[in-house]
Amino acid sequence: LSGPDERISTTRYDILRAQGKREEALKSLTDFNEKYSSPVVLTALGEHYLSEYEDSLALSSFEEALSADSSYLPAAFGKAESYRITNSNSKFFPYLKGIVSDPSYPSGTKNMYLGNVLRASDPKYIKAHETQFDDVFDSFVAAHPEDTLALSAAGSYYFTTGRSSKGTGLIRKASELDR
Repeated sequence: LSGPDERISTTRYDILRAQGKREEALKSLTDFNEKYSSPVVLTALGEHYLSEYEDSLALSSFEEALSADSSYLPAAFGKAESYRITNSNSKFFPYLKGIVSDPSYPSGTKNMYLGNVLRASDPKYIKAHETQFDDVFDSFVAAHPEDTLALSAAGSYYFTTGRSSKGTGLIRKASELDR
């Protein structure tokens, strides 16, 4: 396939990468981006750079994608992830809180990302940053106070971090709303 389409470009990238042609895959994205910059391709570039441990290039790509479309959620999560994996916690937690606080972003997508972060994090890391995680989950619930997914996610987080009464209360509220 050929033509100036971002979906074709990212699909070509995926195919080339699956074939082990990493350089050619990257070139397909950079060539497209030079001609027809788009948040989708910039985000794919950022994800590529993250996978190659080129953190500053990844962050730059995500920021460029967000400057083109500030509401493009995959780029926002990519930026958060670049902060997280580089242990830039002073940037990660406030940025993540901003994402989860925005009620215009779908709660399901936020829930999936938060779940991935918790699964990827060592329990000692979670405990060391418990206050920040609490703030993130409280902000998530505040943005979606009647959303059973947000309430259940926060409830599970609190329950698994040893605050069973708060966790149970949130899960109970989710259950009541689900009726």
